[in-house]
Amino acid sequence: MEKIITTGSGLTLCSRYAFMPNKLKYCGPSNERTLFDYAASGRVDQGLIGLLEKFETMYPYLKLIAGANHIKDPFDKRVVEAYWLGNSLLDNVSMNNLYISLIDDHHLKQRLPNKFFSELVFKIPIGAKPHHAFHVLNIFIRTGKDKVKHTLQTMQNCIITVGRIKKIDNTDELIVEADSLEFQKGKIIIASRERKVRYNFFGQQLFDDIKIGGIVSLHWDFVCDRLT
Repeated sequence: MEKIITTGSGLTLCSRYAFMPNKLKYCGPSNERTLFDYAASGRVDQGLIGLLEKFETMYPYLKLIAGANHIKDPFDKRVVEAYWLGNSLLDNVSMNNLYISLIDDHHLKQRLPNKFFSELVFKIPIGAKPHHAFHVLNIFIRTGKDKVKHTLQTMQNCIITVGRIKKIDNTDELIVEADSLEFQKGKIIIASRERKVRYNFFGQQLFDDIKIGGIVSLHWDFVCDRLT
């Protein structure tokens, strides 16, 4: 797994990954400027907690991971990292608790046709984890505000991918070489492709030392953080 190297609290880290789908009106309350200000400044308070608790897909997963690991704070940095990037905390979530969460917290038994729900829960005993990518790639109806079917492009944008900076295109955009989803011979595969991504909003960016060759994480074609 990629290891995050940014400093600051789990709340700040969480706000960085939550910002872009919030800006696009897919998840959470309509307050993207405030959320970005929190992400850029590193300031944390009850207002940020209140914003992030309203993300109806993310927050139940954070609570599930935290509870399984006897961590009181669902925004503990280890929990946030587990959900967005992946770490060993995911291994402590039992199959039964993941199953219950998909029914009680995400209401997927009601939202999905029986056939698709059965296919989804079949994946739990063969290794499914409460990770952001699992939700995106296996639940074909987006579960934020915009409850429509995923396409290959929306799955591509929604999963967290890793990119290496190839070119600083202008003050707002970078060219990166990143993992991309493609459909070949009836299967979704991962291929490396150059993409144009955004790293600046409202005249601010989340970190200053943007360098050619640097490795960054991407969510909805926005640079969220630096990775090793």
